[in-house]
Amino acid sequence: MGIASTTVMASRATGWRHIEAAATAGERHGNRAQSEPPKSARDRAMLQTVAAEVRTALEEAAVAANAAAAAVAAANRARSVAEALVVPDAADVAAWPMPLAAHPRTPCAGAISPREREVLALVATGRTNKAIAESLFVSPNTVKTHVASLLTKLQADSRVQLATIANIDNRDLTP
Repeated sequence: MGIASTTVMASRATGWRHIEAAATAGERHGNRAQSEPPKSARDRAMLQTVAAEVRTALEEAAVAANAAAAAVAAANRARSVAEALVVPDAADVAAWPMPLAAHPRTPCAGAISPREREVLALVATGRTNKAIAESLFVSPNTVKTHVASLLTKLQADSRVQLATIANIDNRDLTP
């Protein structure tokens, strides 16, 4: 704590003593609800000084509380980023579920027709059913049927999983 800070704290302590003395004097005279206003100019000046110091102390406390809250929020963000960047050890990796393509129930690529392979390759590139239909010269409903068949055969839940299976398996998707 610096000299200036110590001086301010001593001044505040002195001011508080004056406030307590005024309150005690008011209570002695039977005026508990509100003490009499200071009569002398010196007392009024001291009261204004103490009130200004109290306001300053409250403002400093509010600023410090806001800074502390911001520091806590920054620390929480930093912790979450650090946790996301942690490299897992072998025990953690062993506990992860297998990728869909490595799952023992995933059927082999032989169960997929050549046309379904073409559709799967185009799904893996992110094309829509309409775009796939235009490039294969078929109806969008036909593509929809092929995609539904691929979802069933490869036990996938979405087109994203189909694309992942196609990329993980590294299959030659062209017939």
